[in-house]
Amino acid sequence: MESSGSVEVVLAAVLIFLAAAALWLILKRVRRWKEQILHATTLLESNSHQDQLVTRDRTFEMLNQLRQGQAEADEKLNRELASIREDLHAVREQVSIRGLAASQVTAPLLEENPAPNQRYREYVDFLQSLDHATEGSRVYLSIHLHRIARTLAAVPPPARTGRALELGSYGYMAAALGRRAGYTEVQCGYLGTPGQHLSRPVLSQGKEIFVCEYELFDVERDAFPYADGHFDVVLACEIIEHLTRDPMHMLLECARVLDDGGALLLTTPNVASHSSIARILTASGNPQMYSHYANPSGETESPHVREYTPGELRDAAVAAGFAIEYLFTEKIAGCDADTWVSGLLRELGLPTTLRGEQTYCVARKQSGAPTTRYPSFLYEGQPW
Repeated sequence: MESSGSVEVVLAAVLIFLAAAALWLILKRVRRWKEQILHATTLLESNSHQDQLVTRDRTFEMLNQLRQGQAEADEKLNRELASIREDLHAVREQVSIRGLAASQVTAPLLEENPAPNQRYREYVDFLQSLDHATEGSRVYLSIHLHRIARTLAAVPPPARTGRALELGSYGYMAAALGRRAGYTEVQCGYLGTPGQHLSRPVLSQGKEIFVCEYELFDVERDAFPYADGHFDVVLACEIIEHLTRDPMHMLLECARVLDDGGALLLTTPNVASHSSIARILTASGNPQMYSHYANPSGETESPHVREYTPGELRDAAVAAGFAIEYLFTEKIAGCDADTWVSGLLRELGLPTTLRGEQTYCVARKQSGAPTTRYPSFLYEGQPW
C-alpha cells in the first residue's frame, strides 16, 4: 500500500511539473505574441503617422497649387476685363466720332450717274490711229487716252444744228467728233488774241483726215465768236481748273451758244477724290491732283488754279442755267488710295460716292432757267 501511494505522489509531482512546464510554455508563447502584437502596433502607428505627414504635405501642396492657379486665373481675368474696358472705350469713341462726322454731312448725298459708254473701244482705236507732230503730243495722248475716249463716248449724237464746239482743243477730240460722232461742223476754241483764226490738219498714217478750225479768244473775258444757239454740243474738258478769274463767264457763254436742250460736257480733276483725302490725312502733298506751276523755261500753260468737287461742278453748271444729265467720277490708273480711304469713309459714315480722281459732267441747257452770275461758293465780295 505504501509503494502504491509513493507512485501516486510521484505521478502527481510529474503531473504538476508537466502542468507547470506547460503553463510556462503557454505564458512564454503569450508573452511572444504580446511582443509581436506590440511591435506590430508600433509599426502600424508609425506607418499611419508617416502617411498622415505625406497626406498633409500633399494637401498643402495641392492647396498652394490651387491658390497659385486662382491667382493666375484672377490675373488673366483682370487682363481680359481691362481689354474689354479698352475695347468698350474705343467703341464709344468710334461711335462718338462717327456721330460727329455724320453730323457734318448736311447736303443731300450725290449719286454716281455714269453716261453711256457704248462706243468707247471705237474711239480708242480711232485716237490710236492718229499721227503726231511731236513726241510730246504722242506722250500726252497715251497718258490721257482713256479720259479722252471716255469723254467722246459720252457725247450725245447730233441734234438740230449738227454743230459741235471744243474749247481748248488739241485736235484729237475735234477730229473724232467730225469723223466718228457724225457732226457736220466742228469748231475749235483756243486761248489767244480775239479775231485770229488758225487751221491745222489732223493726219492718220500720213494722210490728212480732218482740219481743225481754231478761233482764238479768252473764255474768261471774251464773248465767244459764235451766234446764239449755234451748237448742239460744247466740250470744255480740263479747262475750268485752269481759269484764274471768272469761270462763270465761260459757263454762261457756253449756254448762250448752245441750242435749247444742247449738251455741255465738262471734265476736270476731283479735289474730293480718294487720292486727295489721302494726301490731306497723310500730309504727303497738296490735295489737288495737279498743283505744280508751269516750267518758266518751257511750258506756257497755266497751272491748276482751282480744282472742283463734283458737287461744285454741278452747282456751277446749274447756276449757268443747265440741268445735270450725267455726273460721275472714275479712278485714274495708278491712284490706289481707295484701297484704304474708302474703308475709312465707310467706317465714319461719310459719303463714299463720286470719289474717283476724274470727274465727268454732262448737262443740258434749259431754256428760261434762272441763272446766278456770281454763286457764293465761287466768288467772294461784290461783283467787279
